Amino acid sequence: MLPYRGQCQYKGGRCPNERTLKRTGEPHTLCEVHRVRHNKIQCKSDAKMRQLKRVMAQRKQNAHRHVSRLLLPTVVPAPATFTTPVEPVDLLSDEIVVFMGMMGMHFSKGANEEHVDVPSVDLVELL
Repeated sequence: MLPYRGQCQYKGGRCPNERTLKRTGEPHTLCEVHRVRHNKIQCKSDAKMRQLKRVMAQRKQNAHRHVSRLLLPTVVPAPATFTTPVEPVDLLSDEIVVFMGMMGMHFSKGANEEHVDVPSVDLVELL
């Protein structure tokens, strides 16, 4: 009969099971049940770490692309020029003359010139 290998040293509490043997013949620190459980947890942790490393590498690569894109000279396309026919606007139509009168400005037409009397700034502020 094999010698007693010792009690399982699982952290979560006392486990009455006996330790399992390694391939080399030395005893593990855990029993078979706890060793399998620990291996599953370790595999999950390793998978998460690999995924995290992949995500961090992608972020670093994307940041590098973003910085290199910022360093490239940007070519701004010339704005499109549209030529639309400009129709002459009669700025002193009857409505504008009425509006100017309401604002305190008076329009008077001389012989060959147009003259607009504009009230002082103080009068405009009072209105």
